[in-house]
Amino acid sequence: MKSACLPTNEVSRLNELKELKLLDTVEEDAYDAITHLAASICKTPVALVSLIDADRQWFKSHHGLEARETPRELAFCAHAILQKDIFVIEDATKDDRFFDNPLVTNDPNVIFYAGVPLTTKSGHALGTLCVIDTKASKLSNTQRTSLSLLGAQVVALFELQKANNNLLEVAEARSRFLNAINHEMRTPLNIMSGYLDLIAESAIERDDSETIESCDYARSANEQLLGLVRDMIEQTASDAGELSYNPEQIEVSSLIADTANECATLGKPKNIRFKLDSSQGMDISADPIRMRQIFHNLLSNAIKYGSENSTVTISIDTEDSKFIDIRVSNTGTTIESDEAALIFERYYRSPKYSRSGVAGFGLGLPIARQLARLQGGELSLESSVNSMTTFLLRLKR
Repeated sequence: MKSACLPTNEVSRLNELKELKLLDTVEEDAYDAITHLAASICKTPVALVSLIDADRQWFKSHHGLEARETPRELAFCAHAILQKDIFVIEDATKDDRFFDNPLVTNDPNVIFYAGVPLTTKSGHALGTLCVIDTKASKLSNTQRTSLSLLGAQVVALFELQKANNNLLEVAEARSRFLNAINHEMRTPLNIMSGYLDLIAESAIERDDSETIESCDYARSANEQLLGLVRDMIEQTASDAGELSYNPEQIEVSSLIADTANECATLGKPKNIRFKLDSSQGMDISADPIRMRQIFHNLLSNAIKYGSENSTVTISIDTEDSKFIDIRVSNTGTTIESDEAALIFERYYRSPKYSRSGVAGFGLGLPIARQLARLQGGELSLESSVNSMTTFLLRLKR
């Protein structure tokens, strides 16, 4: 028996194999379908997707064979990865390299072997797509071509795996980054908010209007930063499919009024007030935390982009028997028609607002819409005409 030599690029080949992160993973239908088809086309009982590790060959797919790996020194595939084209052994018992190989003389009794090297764009043959039989055989030209084409499909799956690995790494890095932001920014911002409250209380006792006004500005800026942190964290949870939803019976008018009171500080620097056009109670089944987030985003946006000395109006329409319509209207810069569809896209910010220095990442409205849809509702831009902009939140009763 003659073991195969190592490829000249063995170190970098093994590095790419490790980076692929396929070794010792579960079976996958995409690979199993290819080996099933290869065995059918080549009329063999066994077909494998074999990956050549440092000291073993491991089978990502093993049609017709129970084993998941064998020693590399015995592997026919270790010879096949040294080739540029398909590697065929028609009768291993008559080949000096394999006649006394334990895989030939014992189970699984490999007599016929044909393997296509799975060579990536980097030029590394990571393994093979191979077919095996327990009797001597040959491949027709059509079978050779088909096996090569199927091998190319396996390599394409490798490339998809790499792309997926890269996306996961980016997602993990972003998650670590946002967790760090959550800890490193949210904690000091909350502490600062507490100190500002204490300073404001002391200023009120002294009737120090200048300090009170300064605290209002500082608290508004602090709350905007906290909002940005919340938006980034929510978007990460959404990307990971981890947005929770815990519905209960809530009274809409009270919840809106409470949220408006929480946002009142944001409006003080621009002297923007809230007006709730509804005293009618209306209970719906919704997640109170998610509803507060939606209204907080809508109201903070109305302040951020609203005119000074204006009023943000919140109206509740309960005439429809199936839905409740909540409108948030503010006076400010009109949203152009060509931007109406873009404002719900993640990270989109109008150039005029980016230039004006208004803080934001373009996440507030996309998150608010996601949260509305999570509860079976919808958030849309109803109109933006003559400096009056109205957003419509429609919820099921």
